[in-house]
Amino acid sequence: MQYVHDYIERLMAQGKADPKIRGWSMQTIMTQVGDKFGENDLEMIEYHKSIARAYIMSKCGVTDDE
Repeated sequence: MQYVHDYIERLMAQGKADPKIRGWSMQTIMTQVGDKFGENDLEMIEYHKSIARAYIMSKCGVTDDE
């Protein structure tokens, strides 16, 4: 899933660099990842969104328990 992680990193960097956006939202990134890698298949969209969520949460040091 390195290609998904690389794409997420790129989206997060764009969000931080763009003064109009002023950051990024996990929901927006999850949607973009699902759209890009989901292949118009609802199951694949949800699968890739879950990968994005888990990756972002791990990068931020957050767990589902919190």
